[in-house]
Amino acid sequence: MQLPLKITYRGLEKSEKIDDLVVEYAGRLEKFCDHINRCDVAIEQPNHAHHKGNQFRVRIDVTVSRGHELVSDEQQKDNGAHDPLNKVIHDAFKKGMEERSYLETIAKIDQEPFYLNTEDYRAFVRRTVPEQKQLMEELGFKPE
Repeated sequence: MQLPLKITYRGLEKSEKIDDLVVEYAGRLEKFCDHINRCDVAIEQPNHAHHKGNQFRVRIDVTVSRGHELVSDEQQKDNGAHDPLNKVIHDAFKKGMEERSYLETIAKIDQEPFYLNTEDYRAFVRRTVPEQKQLMEELGFKPE
């Protein structure tokens, strides 16, 4: 991943699993918008002393070329659902890609909105990676 990505934790411990999830979603942004200069993700659990009813907040701040800044902020209460933090991370990235400012910005740089849920994204990767590999071989590029 080439995208400069910064992940900050507030009120909860750093987790490799969460880092991997954020890197996956940020990588999706990079795949469909190649003009991203920076992506900062802040993951918060403001009331981390409680075990039930904790709220998670994820703020994503993306800067694209020409100085445009896009912000997505999502907050979700843990109501005992499975992996509430994974859901709020997903929702924050999805919400950011639906914001009017995001849509206007990517239109200015000749990009189109393209969001896939996890299952569709995996299918897209399974389909396109072999196509891209074949194209690279046809062009004479060899793996190192």
